[in-house]
Amino acid sequence: MTMESVAEFYMDTPFGHIIRDSGRAEGVNEGREVGREELLTALLVERFGEQADVKEAAHRFATWSNAAAAVHAIATATAFDDLPDTEPAA
Repeated sequence: MTMESVAEFYMDTPFGHIIRDSGRAEGVNEGREVGREELLTALLVERFGEQADVKEAAHRFATWSNAAAAVHAIATATAFDDLPDTEPAA
């Protein structure tokens, strides 16, 4: 019995479907996070030009639970160095 044959057997069971669907959902969420960071990076560069820490700032904003608050913070900051380090309290 090989690892592939065991995996193939379980993929046709209800348990295998749960595992597959869970992996699929995880991949979708990771894709959304990457897309959100890329969008925020583009927004930051458009607003403030190329900055050394732009990717780190985009990553920080991408982790905020409120995407609208992140966009608002970027849109209303007067300079790149004025961007907040933490998400405002709800």
